[in-house]
Amino acid sequence: MAEKKKEKKRDPLFQKAERKLYEYEETKVELRCLEYELTIAQEEYEGCKAISYNLERTGVTNNINDSVYEELIKKEKEILDKQKKINKKKIQINKVEEALSLLDDIEKTIVDTKYFSNDRRKKNWKYVSMKTGYSDRQCINIRNKLIEKIKGII
Repeated sequence: MAEKKKEKKRDPLFQKAERKLYEYEETKVELRCLEYELTIAQEEYEGCKAISYNLERTGVTNNINDSVYEELIKKEKEILDKQKKINKKKIQINKVEEALSLLDDIEKTIVDTKYFSNDRRKKNWKYVSMKTGYSDRQCINIRNKLIEKIKGII
């Protein structure tokens, strides 16, 4: 029994899946913030305009330093980076949600109570067992089985 417990703690997929469950709510918040930042960056990008010299008398120059062009490239890169981060967060969230769809009601209750609660005091096994009607040990065993079930997905 003690060997199985140690084996679960050392299994990197088990730990990764559990970490993804703990980070799920935070990931959703990060996604919304990134979407806000992307909106702001796109609005700033649309505001970049070139200066027109149609009415000015100018001479031929070999100066290739174009600050407007450099600014547009910088904004475009910033927008692409934010879009990549947003896509990565969306995929993370979708993978967790798909994995959760495989769980039964008691497993979902344990996940909601243990991993998705913002109140740290509610994350202990006593509280989870009170919420589910199972003993602490039974809740831990159910958690182990459900993470084994979903660890390959998330």
